[in-house]
Amino acid sequence: RTTANAKERLETAENRLDEKTDELEGLEEELAETLLDINQKWDEIAENIEPFEVRLEKTDISIDQLALLWVPVSR
Repeated sequence: RTTANAKERLETAENRLDEKTDELEGLEEELAETLLDINQKWDEIAENIEPFEVRLEKTDISIDQLALLWVPVSR
């Protein structure tokens, strides 16, 4: 009786393991497809990017703090 119960529990556990393994494989395939779709989408967007030069103006520069650092060096 104990051996039969153990065998039955083992079979049940193996079946659940097989189900979970199949489920995991399906999720991995779905993830791979989704990542491929995302990469293709952003590759298309990246191809359409045009550089735009922004010129610096004198009014764009501000000095918040001025500091002097002195490091003594021996010869």
